Amino acid sequence: VACVGSSPAITFIPSGTAPSGYIWMNGSQQVAGAPNSATFVPTQSGNYWPILISADNCRTEVMSSQLVPVTLKNLPYVNISGKANICAGSSTTLNGIVTDNTLEYQWKKGGVVVIPWSSAAAPIIYNTGALAAGTYVYTLEVRTPGTSGCMSTKNFTVTVSSPPPAVSITYTLQSCQPYRVKLTASGGAGDYNWSNGMVGQSITVNEGGAYQVTYTAPSGCKVVANTQVPLSLESLMWVFPTGCYDECLRKNYVIGPKGIFDHHEWQYFGNNVQGGNNVFINPYYPGSAGTYNLQIDHFGCQYTSGPMNYFPG
Repeated sequence: VACVGSSPAITFIPSGTAPSGYIWMNGSQQVAGAPNSATFVPTQSGNYWPILISADNCRTEVMSSQLVPVTLKNLPYVNISGKANICAGSSTTLNGIVTDNTLEYQWKKGGVVVIPWSSAAAPIIYNTGALAAGTYVYTLEVRTPGTSGCMSTKNFTVTVSSPPPAVSITYTLQSCQPYRVKLTASGGAGDYNWSNGMVGQSITVNEGGAYQVTYTAPSGCKVVANTQVPLSLESLMWVFPTGCYDECLRKNYVIGPKGIFDHHEWQYFGNNVQGGNNVFINPYYPGSAGTYNLQIDHFGCQYTSGPMNYFPG
């Protein structure tokens, strides 16, 4: 049994006077093109024997009782699937692909055997374990059991990259009403996946809050960045009581949204009566009947609450 291209030579060894000629046969059929010699290399499977010719042209006409059976097999198919690019400290599993589950196989890493010849049933897998940054070549060798020269090999290169530089997020106001903010992540080519389900290096959102982006470099390495986008002033102003009141709850004071804003002012009939810059909004104690508003300036936007009409007593 051998592999195509590695056929064994068949040699007739006479026990007496050597024949002067040979006709090589495959079963009952003459092998076309076979050499007139004691040695013959078959090119296909079959049962081989020679008709012997003496010097006076006498021939053996009876089929030999010692036929040489030859089985030639094609080179086995082999391939490898797996992740070719991973990040330092990660591992990957390589999967051997074959079409014959009876093959023997072995794995090599950089030419050194890491799993010796085995005939274990499929799947043919190898886990690299955690790898440092660098390039690694893995080889899968497969062979047909009991054959000569019937081995195939396949190489697979794994590139392990260092993590990419940290990314950062910047945001810019696009419009106040409707509220639109553009977020842009630093970094190069790769995939950007945002915590709100959007993708791309830049996205535009309609509300503030916490955002996170995961950047995946072409190497497969990932880094994460976070940011807090200012909330829209309109969404914060729900806390201001609009409408008509004859008394103030909460011990006679009114509160504003939580947070530090560029500027705020409590207004009485449109006039600033209490305010500040880059500070928390302190509660306001209305003392006189009239119309009150809260105006906030922040992140390039200005928003004024609806009126609170206060008529104590």
